Amino acid sequence: MNGCSRCKSPVDQAFRNMAQWATQRYFEQVESFRRHSAKDKVETVTFTAALLLTLFCLAHYSTTWIRFQYGSARKVCPKVPATIPSFFPILGSGISFIWNPMAFVRSATFYNGEQRPVQVSVMGSKIFLVQGQRNILSLFKQSTLSTATFVHMFCLKNMFGMRPGPLSIYAADDSGDRPEPYAGSAVKANNRVNFLTHESLARYLTGPSMSRLFSRFERNLSNRLACLQIGDEWTEIPDFLDFVQMELSAAVLEAMAGPELITQNPSFVRDLFAYDAALASLSKGVPRILNPGAHAIRDRMLSTIKRWHVYAREHFSEDMIGPEGDFDPCWGSGLMRSRQRFLGRVDGFDADALASSDLGLIWATIANAVPLAFWAIVHIYRDPNLLSRVREEVCSSKSETKSQRSPALSPSRQSFHTSLLDIESLMHKPLLQSIYAEILRLYVRGYITRCPDRSDLQINEWIFPRDKVILVSSDPAHFDPQIWNTKGGLYPLDAFWAERFLVYRNDPTSGPVRKDVDVKDYDEAMPQDRQGKSSDLSSMEAVEASAKFTLNGLNGSWIPYGGGSRSCPASFDAEVISDDKAMAIAEGRYGLGAQKPSGKISLRVRRPYYA
Repeated sequence: MNGCSRCKSPVDQAFRNMAQWATQRYFEQVESFRRHSAKDKVETVTFTAALLLTLFCLAHYSTTWIRFQYGSARKVCPKVPATIPSFFPILGSGISFIWNPMAFVRSATFYNGEQRPVQVSVMGSKIFLVQGQRNILSLFKQSTLSTATFVHMFCLKNMFGMRPGPLSIYAADDSGDRPEPYAGSAVKANNRVNFLTHESLARYLTGPSMSRLFSRFERNLSNRLACLQIGDEWTEIPDFLDFVQMELSAAVLEAMAGPELITQNPSFVRDLFAYDAALASLSKGVPRILNPGAHAIRDRMLSTIKRWHVYAREHFSEDMIGPEGDFDPCWGSGLMRSRQRFLGRVDGFDADALASSDLGLIWATIANAVPLAFWAIVHIYRDPNLLSRVREEVCSSKSETKSQRSPALSPSRQSFHTSLLDIESLMHKPLLQSIYAEILRLYVRGYITRCPDRSDLQINEWIFPRDKVILVSSDPAHFDPQIWNTKGGLYPLDAFWAERFLVYRNDPTSGPVRKDVDVKDYDEAMPQDRQGKSSDLSSMEAVEASAKFTLNGLNGSWIPYGGGSRSCPASFDAEVISDDKAMAIAEGRYGLGAQKPSGKISLRVRRPYYA
């Protein structure tokens, strides 16, 4: 009973309340401590992990740097090119290579002031970059020991949407691209896709077939330009690249694939350049779920080409082929008919595969030729003196074709129908050749791909293992200050110089190659004029007559990848009204061939007045 009275006393009750409060506060503090301790643990673990990862990456870079320096300095010959150091073991240099390939290639291939081959680790794979004139020339001389099948398959899959079945035919074709298959190859004749493709292109894009193709292109373009609503007053073209893309592409496509492709599909040219804009992401293999727009435009292009194929097969007959034996309105040219025949006999090639293959051909033709023509036109019209000289060369290559006259056209437009170009004469004009070569040097930035498929490949003191991919970028070669002549910095390599490829008999500082470079047979190719100096010449004609176009000494240094454009006649006056900022090269197309401007370039144009 005494105990009960003590428990119920006010003092005891106050003590009990205090104890409960203290206990509650204790557990609250413990819980609070535990919560803060867990947070601190997370922060500590995170910091420790980040520190360890950083130290690991630094250690990996240090190790690969030491290996690179050791491998580069070794005197053993031959030796495998050293691997560029990287921070990440699996990714390697992949992020730098993909994010800014131009800067990466230029920096990676320079060592101790010279260009040399290197090995690059990209996403767990090894590829080799080969630069330097001497190394590139050695690689090209051994072209029969390597193949470009890898890059063909890469493009057909990622860029042109070919499926695995037909791609396996390319992978299995080990017969080479020559008429006689390699010894030991068991590939059937109809499945020699590499040789059949190469042979068809060589047959129809050279010689008489190429001349006929160019004549059709020139006539198509002349007719299209003649119908433009441009008079003798200045008319501004706000986006000249878009104008050139639409007009030149349609003329080229009609010459190569016939009029029905565009007639049946009026938006084809516009869609083609929407597809071209999506190729940068498609080439990187971005999946459809993350890149739906690019895949959708490619699907549309493939569907359009399949519809054209169906139409052409249903309507074509042999008697449609013109008297020259090449053009017909359904397929357009012998090239396209030839591709239908030999690709149609390849095992496993269906309508989808044929469409992917033709999409690749059409894109490669247009994507290089049209931007290069655009750059040539812009640079020519920016320089009135150059424009005048170009017009003189073009006019001297005209041939009259009176049967093309159209009495409904005005005199200024009539010239398009009465003057066709003599392509053989045009191709031998030195200034036009130099402009063409300079445009390709300045604006073609692509990769040339090789893969030794039969044995290891030796390039000078370097050895490249079998089945490893070798990339040659045209960019470092085209801007190599140790090779190219700038006339003491007067004409920098990043600027257009129309006469870079011209040698003048009376100007020892002319020509594309630096004078301190040892060029075999260079002096014999263009002897110096013993009659006097260029100041003794009495006219511009004499100066032009003394010029000779040359590529001497540029083997392995002038290596534009893909096609180019041929100059076409112009009966317009034009002025470029955009600044140099708009003419900067756009990012994102490095490795895809011809480059495009970063901004819109505007021209104003008019037809010359004819009395």
